[in-house]
Amino acid sequence: MGRHNIIHVPAIALLAMVLSVTRGGTLDASEDECERTAQMRVYSNASFIEAAGDVVGYELAVQRREGTSIDALLYFYEGVPNKDGISVSGHIAGGKLAMEGDWVEHLIEQPSNKEVVETHHVTVNGTLD
Repeated sequence: MGRHNIIHVPAIALLAMVLSVTRGGTLDASEDECERTAQMRVYSNASFIEAAGDVVGYELAVQRREGTSIDALLYFYEGVPNKDGISVSGHIAGGKLAMEGDWVEHLIEQPSNKEVVETHHVTVNGTLD
């Protein structure tokens, strides 16, 4: 059984920049993920650290539903690109959003090479520009 951790993502910093064009080569997204997010509005503070070859930061791909409901995929980059978005959902009113979801992380424990599954509860709160 995995541990349950809560990760709070400060959406105010995350939502400062809107991506309208994907830069080729810097973020290694799969074709399926690109297809999933093509009709979504993507907010990002992710950057590529060329000297280290690492991607760091967050991306949030938001899709509005009926009324105040929204669905989103949260990408958390810590060294290497997170190819599978963390599914979060919630509501938006007056530009303020509140979302949550669970992130199931599959890790390999060393030196035993045993797979460890950890579940983290994720909340995203902030203001959309």
